[in-house]
Amino acid sequence: MTADLQTRFDNLQETDIDVLIIGAGINGAGLFRDLSVQGINCAIVDKADFGSGTSAAPSRLIHGGLKYLETGEFGLVAQSTLERNLLLKNAPHCVEPLPTFIPVFSWTRGIWAALRTLFGSKTAPRSRGAILIKIGLGLYDFYGSRDKVMPRHRLILKARRGGKCRMSRRRSSPVASITTRR
Repeated sequence: MTADLQTRFDNLQETDIDVLIIGAGINGAGLFRDLSVQGINCAIVDKADFGSGTSAAPSRLIHGGLKYLETGEFGLVAQSTLERNLLLKNAPHCVEPLPTFIPVFSWTRGIWAALRTLFGSKTAPRSRGAILIKIGLGLYDFYGSRDKVMPRHRLILKARRGGKCRMSRRRSSPVASITTRR
């Protein structure tokens, strides 16, 4: 045992600890942070280094539960957007909104399948039209608007050279796209 580690153990014996957290993965580290911010004296231990048991190739994407809208799990959407907003507010140096571009090839596709899924069907629509996506992202923006830390989504219509919007009849050409504002 190194001298530094021995000193740490000696300090632990002299200090009252309110909470001992075993496991320094994402949940343990998050719990340690929350308790420390509240002024609770806590210690965290792990069998290896902090975060050593995490995946070797995590995506590092923090989503706000958009996928839960389709199945009507609005409570999960609210909880996910709250957690995402807390991360955006508490750790802006680690988390930032990722601009996303979704090409849409139809205005109305998938509405009936989405309604069936919302009311309990186990099959999700294979494609979603601009109306369905706009409604979903509107709900998503509503749930995520608590602290105004996330940009709202917007619909960009494809226009002809003359500036008028049109609906393309070809499937290879998008009629609109959904994106986040910068």
